[in-house]
Amino acid sequence: MTQQVPEKPLPLSRWLSRRRQQLSARLYVLHERSRRVTEQLELDGMDVDPATAIGTSELLKRLLSAERQMRQMLVDHPAAVLVVDQQGHVQLSNNAVRDLLETMGLSQADLYIGQSVENLFPGILSAAQIELPADRQRCDAGHLVMVVRRTPVVWGKGPATLILLHDVTPEVDARRRLEQAVARLQDVNRLKSEFITMASHEFRTPLTSVLSSLELLEEYLKRSGMSLPLDVIGRMQRHLSRSKDAVQHLDRMVEDMLILEKTHAGRVQFRPESVCMVTLVRDVFGTLESICEQQAVQLTLQGPDTMTVQADSRLLRHVITNLLTNAVNFSPPGGQVTLTLTQTDEQLCIEVEDQGAGIPAPDQTRIFEAFYRGENGKAAPGSGLGLNIVQRFVDLHGGLIDLDSEPGSGTVFRITLPLSAAYE
Repeated sequence: MTQQVPEKPLPLSRWLSRRRQQLSARLYVLHERSRRVTEQLELDGMDVDPATAIGTSELLKRLLSAERQMRQMLVDHPAAVLVVDQQGHVQLSNNAVRDLLETMGLSQADLYIGQSVENLFPGILSAAQIELPADRQRCDAGHLVMVVRRTPVVWGKGPATLILLHDVTPEVDARRRLEQAVARLQDVNRLKSEFITMASHEFRTPLTSVLSSLELLEEYLKRSGMSLPLDVIGRMQRHLSRSKDAVQHLDRMVEDMLILEKTHAGRVQFRPESVCMVTLVRDVFGTLESICEQQAVQLTLQGPDTMTVQADSRLLRHVITNLLTNAVNFSPPGGQVTLTLTQTDEQLCIEVEDQGAGIPAPDQTRIFEAFYRGENGKAAPGSGLGLNIVQRFVDLHGGLIDLDSEPGSGTVFRITLPLSAAYE
């Protein structure tokens, strides 16, 4: 057995020289590593110039400082932030996550490094939005709605996912309440439509019977009234006339309500055809002869002898009839109502001018609202629906309606329609 001879210690000068060489080699390696890092990374708040020598220890300090700042930013972020590994295990969480757990009725002890994030927040790794239970003492809604944003990152030595949770509970609850309110309004509107339709039809049947009975009584009075005193016959005729006017007014109101309900529901069909405006207007004039005689008002047509437009004759007839009827009703005895037709290359203009008292300026801005009746209109028969229906029918033609009026100077309603049909 050979006895091991202890190594002879090196002289101090040689030991120091060898030690210096070893340290120089290690510093060189560290310097090279730091140089490669500075070439690949941009450190926040650092302007690194490879040509400028920087101490290795100073570089490491800055790297560690930047990492600490980044971690602190995540911890202090107002939104809940988590970092999970590929297996979905929690690697980092901030203070907002702990506050979120308390709102859910959990404790901070339920969250720890390595905990499965799906156990705490089901669906967080796949869904864009998750709903979580909440303690009602901390959250009145009793639940939390969180929008989830996921970003791939590198954490430690491997890939990970940074998860950001944003609380949208107030917005989602507000949207749900709005949707519920809209649904309730739609139900109310549907019930209202059904009631108006049913009531209108139920009203029209007895109104028709009453009107027929009044016409029979009027005819009977003409045939057998010779044996009655003239003053009695006169009173009976006046009563019959007033009754007929009242029934016809109710019938027109029911008709307007049905038309308005159809326009609200989108059930008014638009059927454009080639319409001769002069013929249409003269036909309307004929239907208004009786009311013109009662009011002692004259109707006048101005314009070319022929004019053709693509329009729905049924709707256009209703529009012109309504405007002329209003003009006659609001004209003084002996007055004149003028309908003027003019045409350009692309448009038709219809103007209805009366010699009535005019419309006050405050009423002009609301004259087309349903059921609105201005100060001058309260004395005349009507429901306040006519001009609203007129505007809707003009809209179906793709046209415009406006008015010019001065108190004491009459009113002009002006309709502009395209010569071609607005809707096919």
